Amino acid sequence: MATITVNGVRLAYDEAGAGPPVIWVHGSWTDRQGARLVAPLLAERYRVITYDRRGHSQSERLPDPQGVKAHVADLAGVIDQLDARPAHLVTNSLGGEIALKLALERPELVASLCLHEPPLHGCLPHDPDIEQARSDMQALEDEVIAELEHGNHEMAAQLFMEDLLGPGAWEAFPEPSRQTFIHNAPTWLDDVTDPTQGTLELGQVTALTTPVLLTVGGRSHPVDVAVDVCLAATLPEPVRHTFTDAGHIPHLTHPDVYAAIVTSFLDDVVAKAT
Repeated sequence: MATITVNGVRLAYDEAGAGPPVIWVHGSWTDRQGARLVAPLLAERYRVITYDRRGHSQSERLPDPQGVKAHVADLAGVIDQLDARPAHLVTNSLGGEIALKLALERPELVASLCLHEPPLHGCLPHDPDIEQARSDMQALEDEVIAELEHGNHEMAAQLFMEDLLGPGAWEAFPEPSRQTFIHNAPTWLDDVTDPTQGTLELGQVTALTTPVLLTVGGRSHPVDVAVDVCLAATLPEPVRHTFTDAGHIPHLTHPDVYAAIVTSFLDDVVAKAT
């Protein structure tokens, strides 16, 4: 592990491989170790950087709430300080929202985007077919928020993970993973109480020239699938892939397949740029 200070915050990171720079941007609750199964595969042809976003695991946690805007600025700082511009950004969940917002603000920093289910739920139009699913998701979020506000970090993490992955998922996680989710639980509260999280001006997205790989799980939540459909209709010519047997975390459940799809996309982008 190494560290850099970005925007006044110490961030932990790892680096492996050589070649065009690839940065893994993790989602909520977790950290850079979420890429532990796919980073070595990507590092066979790329310089792979993984880092803990501010407040997560081995990176510094500030006392005040940290919003998405801070994470976007941090990602820009990581790219600059590690001499990784333009970087290919491989992401999961909230990491995808952060990366997409950076590409819209600072396109010169981003060579490509691999987005798996960014939680841009605020961009969805009214759709009667998913209103119940949206209502159920909001009820779960409210329950998790209540547990966090009462300091019940473990119960909050269990509720969230079992809603995401199914009953019994919490006990199936190794103890170190459970401790990571518990430690990082307050950062999720920062995320969901940030009024800008989950929102995006779709008109900006239509003009994005950055190559995009847009992926979704065949077993994912209907709301996340709806976001995938919305982005696919808005982004200019994204490459799309569905991990049929996976859900929200294919990099952990199907790492070989996930890495192969991402590597193929990156190889194509690099080839076209040279």
